[in-house]
Amino acid sequence: MQQQSGCCEVCTARQPLILHLLPYRGLHRRLCTACVLAAHPGSFCPICFEVFLNNNPPPPRLRLHCFKCPSIVHLSCDVAAPAPAHYLCPPCSNPNFTFFNLPRAEPVQINLHLAKQLLAAASIAFESINNAAVISRINAEIRVKEALFAKAEVGQFLMNHHLMPKQKRCLSQSSDDDSSRS
Repeated sequence: MQQQSGCCEVCTARQPLILHLLPYRGLHRRLCTACVLAAHPGSFCPICFEVFLNNNPPPPRLRLHCFKCPSIVHLSCDVAAPAPAHYLCPPCSNPNFTFFNLPRAEPVQINLHLAKQLLAAASIAFESINNAAVISRINAEIRVKEALFAKAEVGQFLMNHHLMPKQKRCLSQSSDDDSSRS
């Protein structure tokens, strides 16, 4: 989460309140709070903004799935919801819906509703960057194992083709010559 001048790399909003750094479509990008929330619809309830950490949504009997998007809503958050089969989340049901809609007043005042959205976006960004770090660590460990295996194969190849002993003799002779010169 960064508070600095700049623009969102998705919606190009100028001077957003906060930019979140997270992986977006394979690259690390700086996104405004609204774009983080819009890009992760299944990661939080769009009414109360509770984040479902580690892809752990509420049990099926306590949630509604949006008919158009992967958004998950607590059943208790939308008590006036129609039949679950045709449920539309707030962003899908209202074409003018926007997340983190800041009032144009100066100085910017963040109410509880906006604070929950900001916290949800920060939590999603943290989890996304943490997951990317875990994946990078796993990939690095795989590459190290591949390199060690390749090194062992080359060593075996050299020994099988009698290249290793001759090379060792050359190396030991050159090191003896170096030590006798000293």
